Amino acid sequence: MIFKDPLVLAIAPIIFIWFIWLRWRRFEPAFTSPADDSVRFFGRSLKAWLAGKTDYLRLAALLLIVIALARPQAADDLTKRKEGIAMMLTIDCSSTMLAEDLGLGRHGLVEFFEDPGAKREGRLNRIDAVKQVAREFVKAQPNSMLGVVAFAAYAYVLCPPTFDQEWVLSSIDYLKMGMIKDATALGSGILAGVNSLSQVKAKSKVIILLTDGNSNYGKVPPLVAAKTARSLGIKIYTIGIAGKKSALYPKKDAQGRKSYEYVNIEMDEEALRKIAEVTGGVYYRVETISGLKESYADIDKLEKSLMERREREDADERFAGFLAWAAFILLLDVILSNTYLRKIP
Repeated sequence: MIFKDPLVLAIAPIIFIWFIWLRWRRFEPAFTSPADDSVRFFGRSLKAWLAGKTDYLRLAALLLIVIALARPQAADDLTKRKEGIAMMLTIDCSSTMLAEDLGLGRHGLVEFFEDPGAKREGRLNRIDAVKQVAREFVKAQPNSMLGVVAFAAYAYVLCPPTFDQEWVLSSIDYLKMGMIKDATALGSGILAGVNSLSQVKAKSKVIILLTDGNSNYGKVPPLVAAKTARSLGIKIYTIGIAGKKSALYPKKDAQGRKSYEYVNIEMDEEALRKIAEVTGGVYYRVETISGLKESYADIDKLEKSLMERREREDADERFAGFLAWAAFILLLDVILSNTYLRKIP
């Protein structure tokens, strides 16, 4: 059992000290007289002894009321334990992720159209493909603590590590181009994930870094950020999103009309490989869904750790029981004081 407002309990010792002081003042003798040995033979009746103890009933009622005001809650209902790992999905949202060289076929990510003039139905840009796969991954990890970082020129934590799958999924849906200044700051994206995971108590901590370009922005070099992650025991799995050939990239003319052309999007695979190796992770070049499945299989092999989450909104309040006992004791005091223990002036 824990208390929602534990500071209220500080009143309890004050009440107890005040009670002792009042009883000491009440029974302080007004005068003394010579003792006679014969007085010792006179005993006190049970009724007389109980009459002097009713103050303890009021003290007990006051202390129970103080405990109720501190809002006791059932600890078993507050704490839920799940076995899993803590992961941050760090996703590139730079403009290169608009390239439409990936599609979502029956078997997952596949290389799609070669002709920019071909029918475009069902074609996905890279960010949409990543979001789709990320959603599937989140749904397959019910026991893991997950979070989401979006980065381009800067990095933002859209969702801190949580067991709330719906929050994670809605954060993934929110990912889009233009939400952040365009550039690719891998170091900033890594550090945002590191900062989020540093607050989590877990033996296994992982950052899954999804990108398709080179780091060309930010004050922190990616390898420096990776070494920071390593010092905190965080592994980084880097995933390079790329098709086998030049990518179809959408462009708009002066009239706002959309057209496509082939562009070469360079990706620094060596840097991504080093980032992973520095932290004990693995680099994957993703051209099909099998690449992502391979990385997920490695993540599942990580040591599971016991983590906790608190849900105070679902806590089981227990103050009513203490108030009920306080009311019962006060009622008992009133009944006894007016019947069996009644004092006649």
